[in-house]
Amino acid sequence: MSDVRSLDFEIIKEPWNKYQISDNSVLKIRTILMKVERVMKDDKPNFRANVQTLTTVNVDPALKGKPDAKQHTAEEIEKAIEKKI
Repeated sequence: MSDVRSLDFEIIKEPWNKYQISDNSVLKIRTILMKVERVMKDDKPNFRANVQTLTTVNVDPALKGKPDAKQHTAEEIEKAIEKKI
């Protein structure tokens, strides 16, 4: 039988990791701890962490085009996608 207990924690530091990618854009990624639990099984502690990952992309200005003043429909936007991830 296992015993699960939620643990309180204090944020010491939550830095952004920054990555320069080959097209000169910069990715910024941060992982945030939301919840931590200690699971005791056979007198051995294990820990479960619930985290959220935040990601931003600062695109190289040379890759950006000029904004289009026209309002596009969802169908037009869908057709304009060159590569789906």
